Amino acid sequence: MALRVALSAFLSLVVAMGIGRFAFTPQVPLMINEHQLTLTSAGLVAAFNYLGYLCGSFDAMRASRRVEWRLKAGVWGAVILTLLSACVDGPWWHGILRFMIGWASGWAMVLVAAWSNEQLLHHGRPGLSAAVFAGPGTG
Repeated sequence: MALRVALSAFLSLVVAMGIGRFAFTPQVPLMINEHQLTLTSAGLVAAFNYLGYLCGSFDAMRASRRVEWRLKAGVWGAVILTLLSACVDGPWWHGILRFMIGWASGWAMVLVAAWSNEQLLHHGRPGLSAAVFAGPGTG
């Protein structure tokens, strides 16, 4: 069971961080080329993402109930909102979506750490938490 916990937490971080946090960067040159963003507005959109990430992380730190639900919502939210970002135009819409994606990714990152460490300790395998945090590097 401990391996299952570690693997699911690993994959959650791959998705939330790899998609939710880093998917914007390779899109920027295309968005600038298509005149959806300027270099300045792309920087502001990225800043909105980091602000959302900060807010989501702070919010997740206070979570004492429904931790697993929030964790799942963070992972799925990052994926769905990233897909939705392909359908919007303009820097303000992208900024709003990136803020929400950041919030979801912040939830996922903080809550996957809390949930997986608690579960791995319960199953007597706290050392597997190191494998969990290899997820962002892999994603």
